[in-house]
Amino acid sequence: MTLSNNAFIDSGTETSADTATESESATSSDSVSDASDDADDIRELKRKVRKYKMRYKRSKETTKSATDQAEQANTHAILAGEHIKVLQGQVNAKKKKKDGNGRIIHIGSRIVTSQEGLEEAQKQKEARDAKAQLETERAQRKEDTQVAVRAERTQAGCGNMVFEGTLRNQKLQGLRNICWNLQLDETGTIPVLLDRIKKHFDANPLLRVDYRYIALFNTKRGTKRT
Repeated sequence: MTLSNNAFIDSGTETSADTATESESATSSDSVSDASDDADDIRELKRKVRKYKMRYKRSKETTKSATDQAEQANTHAILAGEHIKVLQGQVNAKKKKKDGNGRIIHIGSRIVTSQEGLEEAQKQKEARDAKAQLETERAQRKEDTQVAVRAERTQAGCGNMVFEGTLRNQKLQGLRNICWNLQLDETGTIPVLLDRIKKHFDANPLLRVDYRYIALFNTKRGTKRT
């Protein structure tokens, strides 16, 4: 009876040991599986990070390219608009000249022959044509000057123009450019513009030594050669 009990105890002990071993094996297997899952998750997260970094980089490059293209298109649009104005002015001048050819000529109340009337009418027509031509040329030169000024300002940008020559030697357009660069009112005669510019520099003395304006106040004369 005692031997049988001992055998039963040994069998129970072995069974418990086997169960514990199986439990430890299962726990170890679960730990390895969890670690493997964590590693997979980390790799997946890293892959997503790289993916979104590439998307961000491409989006940034696309935005910069679009901005550059928009700035170039804006500059071309401004220049094209100025050219259209010039062409429209030329068309209007030609229309005006054409309309002038059909006007009735009055040569006075005196009695004249047909030949005299034709000659007088021709002279008046030639005089009108010459006057109209001068006005057209004058308007064209003015328009060309304005186009050149606007193109120069567009290319330089407000506040970035660099001036040469002293302030007192500047012509009207030069003084207007200085006012535009300083964001001052451009209207007025030369004395008015000079007074406005001088007051601005008196209120902002550091601008006198700024590289953009220093030449305006350079009154030193060159030394004579010996």
